[in-house]
Amino acid sequence: MDLDINKSKQGWPFYKTVAIMGGVVATILLGLSITHQAAGVRKITGDTVILSWALAIAIDSSIIVLKLATVVAKGRPVWKDIGKVVNTFLVYALAMSAGLNILSYTAKIVAEHGIDAWKILNFWFAIMFGVFVPSVIWGMSQVGALLWVKGGDLWNSEKGSGRNKPAAKKKSPAKKKSPSKKEIRLERGGAAKKVAAKS
Repeated sequence: MDLDINKSKQGWPFYKTVAIMGGVVATILLGLSITHQAAGVRKITGDTVILSWALAIAIDSSIIVLKLATVVAKGRPVWKDIGKVVNTFLVYALAMSAGLNILSYTAKIVAEHGIDAWKILNFWFAIMFGVFVPSVIWGMSQVGALLWVKGGDLWNSEKGSGRNKPAAKKKSPAKKKSPSKKEIRLERGGAAKKVAAKS
């Protein structure tokens, strides 16, 4: 069965349905991830619930914003200015998010078995928090500022140049049909009659 991704029976594009479904799943997992991260942050730093949740939200929100910046800017000239920053901090934020989730999921096992290695890991996580906050402030500010300053000019110029418009198909020149033998004889006969009439 062929599936038209551009239009369903009700007139709603199917790809939008898939996009919404992906967004719903991502939102549910985002809430779960932030909850676990907040628990991990509080365990490591001893911060209040509000501060732990604020840092957890900032980590996962930075992942979303950096990914959106990639979708918006990649393939355009502004990507040369922000590409390295976006990719670097995207990996950093993903590593922090994954690490805190692992810490939260394994907290019960560590408490039961008393694994000393996790004390060392908690220490290094605390150092990473100290580096993460100011560096992400700098990185996100740079990405946002460059998109704000340079993005508008690029979009306007692309709109005027029609970059986003589909390229018009070039018409191939029509091939001349070679005359048949019958047509050649008729042309010669007509030419001979004209000559005889003039004479």
